Amino acid sequence: SCNDALMQIAGALGSDKFYEYQRLFGFGQLTNVDLPGEASASTLLRTAEDMSEIDLATESFGQNYNVTMVQVAAAFSSLVNGGSYYKPHVVRQISTETGSTVENVEKELVRTTISEDTSKWMLDALHKTVEGDGQIKGTAGYVHIDGYEIGAKTGTGEKLPRDSGKCIVSLLSVAPVEDPQVVVYVLIDEPQTENQGDSSLASIMSRKIYEEMLPYLQIFPEGIQAESETESEIETASEADPQTDTSAASESGDESQTQENDQSSGTVSDVHTDDKTMVWKH
Repeated sequence: SCNDALMQIAGALGSDKFYEYQRLFGFGQLTNVDLPGEASASTLLRTAEDMSEIDLATESFGQNYNVTMVQVAAAFSSLVNGGSYYKPHVVRQISTETGSTVENVEKELVRTTISEDTSKWMLDALHKTVEGDGQIKGTAGYVHIDGYEIGAKTGTGEKLPRDSGKCIVSLLSVAPVEDPQVVVYVLIDEPQTENQGDSSLASIMSRKIYEEMLPYLQIFPEGIQAESETESEIETASEADPQTDTSAASESGDESQTQENDQSSGTVSDVHTDDKTMVWKH
């Protein structure tokens, strides 16, 4: 989030190349998402010919032009999926009440934005923005969830007039970093806090979304899946040899035994995690 560094990079690129990249990532144009009335924001994106040196400097760190959330989500997804920009869709499948498939919405690759190596570098940078250097959390540290590897970037936009103190804050994130499955984009217009430029509120809201969504998608914290697989192996061994000692299932202590007992009495619907505790909801 170093505006000075970004201004220097944009200055080295020049307005022609900068505008080319804006277009490459879909800004200033329709994404053709399957929703009516999509805004392209084309009139709010300067061409290279209309971009002054000051415009180039301020646009380098995200001010002085407008984009839609769909545009940003689609562009960001290409950054973290290996460089493939896909046409965004609202639904994956349309079916009848009886379950018959009416239509499958297939993936539609539009173009390539970056290389796979650059995408891996971006994922690492986004992850460090959450986890920091191991001692100090990054600027997006509030989205951290034990057992999950999340990558994120905070955003703060000043609203006009600049001296009003009014801001839009956001967090754009991806999980899990080692195998990206979901992108979450939270934006808060004029948060009701003393310092509206503090993006931590968007990070906290994103964390709460992940805590509900990831288990629903069968994406569990590190260790949980491994434990389930171990229990499955033990059960398989027991079925193959009734004399097999299954006491290993309780070697991890009372907490694991309690968790196992809880699971046997109900169906796990989701998992909530915070800095210290994991709670199973039945």
